[in-house]
Amino acid sequence: MHVSVIEVLFTAIATIGFLFSLYNFSEAFLDALYLAQHKIVNGRQVLAKSSGVTSGLRAVVQAIFMAVGITYMFIPGIPSNVELSAAQETVRLLASYGFVTAALATAVSEIILFRVRRQLVK
Repeated sequence: MHVSVIEVLFTAIATIGFLFSLYNFSEAFLDALYLAQHKIVNGRQVLAKSSGVTSGLRAVVQAIFMAVGITYMFIPGIPSNVELSAAQETVRLLASYGFVTAALATAVSEIILFRVRRQLVK
């Protein structure tokens, strides 16, 4: 089994993003629960609920990315003696780096949310 660097990078980014998404989801859920228990009805409640929903959706996306990355690690790559056309190589590169960019953007958005929550707690 030959695993490429891009597959490992993609899977690692997706895993990190998934963990941050789960953490942010649980924090938003606890916030919404606290606000409901204390009958606090204001913008904080809306923010907690929307944060929970978006973090939950990002967790689903990152889980899909992780599954794709792990699956690709077990699929044989293109043999080095096979020459791809320029169009095939372009599609291969766009797909590879496009997936990495999408996973990275999703992970970074969760990391930003995590940092914002830490600043609000201070």
